Amino acid sequence: MKFESNLFGKDDLSNNLFHMIDPSTMQGLDAEEKKLAEGMLKAAISKKFDRRWLWGLGEIKTESAYQFLLALYDKEEVNYSKVRYAYTLLLMNKNAPVLEYIQGILETKETIETRMKILSALYWLYDKKFDDKNRHQLFLTILFDAMINKTKDIRLYAYDILKDHYGMKDFTPLHDPVIYILRKRKKDEYQSSVILFKERIESLEVSDVSSRMIAKWIKDLPDNPPKMEISDCEICSQTPDNVSADIADDESLDEYTSKLETVVRFAYYRNSVMRCPICGRLYRYKYEYEYLVHRSEEDESLWRSDTEGAIELVKSYMKYYDFKHVVTCGTFLKLVY
Repeated sequence: MKFESNLFGKDDLSNNLFHMIDPSTMQGLDAEEKKLAEGMLKAAISKKFDRRWLWGLGEIKTESAYQFLLALYDKEEVNYSKVRYAYTLLLMNKNAPVLEYIQGILETKETIETRMKILSALYWLYDKKFDDKNRHQLFLTILFDAMINKTKDIRLYAYDILKDHYGMKDFTPLHDPVIYILRKRKKDEYQSSVILFKERIESLEVSDVSSRMIAKWIKDLPDNPPKMEISDCEICSQTPDNVSADIADDESLDEYTSKLETVVRFAYYRNSVMRCPICGRLYRYKYEYEYLVHRSEEDESLWRSDTEGAIELVKSYMKYYDFKHVVTCGTFLKLVY
């Protein structure tokens, strides 16, 4: 009864999809309703390509819908439509045979919208690990090749997908040299950005919690102790020795912390050791939140520090929390439960 008044018996395909079927509620349909909805969408998209109907079939996620779209993909010659079929097929089944097509389309002169759409299919693969090693290697090859694409948006999007795939977003410096290279118009430098990123991945190391190891790691941070005077550093010269903000009153330390790099993070806590990316000077950042009946208190503080102060902060956390291991990557260290 939900669909009887909106069937396609008169070949009227001008109605908005949401007058007939809302793909966002597709999973709430029972088996009979889903079968009817699938038939309607197949009938509609067989007569005219419409990405809204394609979206609906993608949400149904049945084997028959997948095979139906795969047949349409094989016959389609217009890249605009074929890209969207490939996108949907990959989200329905990550083993869909579309990776070779994706690899080819990224090097064409198709519109940026079309090429970005095909990359977004790789982005939305929640399990970015293919069972077949060759398919997985092709997946990675596509993305690393896209990092040296002549189109800046393609390069940056591919890099974002790779960071997500490798779980590297936590380990990306605020002033990321890879991003700096990819934003430039110097094609001969793009390969160096790939090398830098791969080195970061390879440097990722998980080890047992050891206060001695963490202390040594802090002592060995680049430019620690700093050789540059505070007055000569464009970041530290503008950062107070000690500053705090009442977040509940819309105050913020972003003008200072946004310029610093986090080098030690404590699991899910915001408290951290930070570092100036220019001179290497260390800072301690503290975040506090307390829920009260009539008012919540939320504050943040930043202190200029040194090696001993940073180690002291780490020891205070290790005293009260049972961390299981330490993850290190470049100049980043994270204590994990």
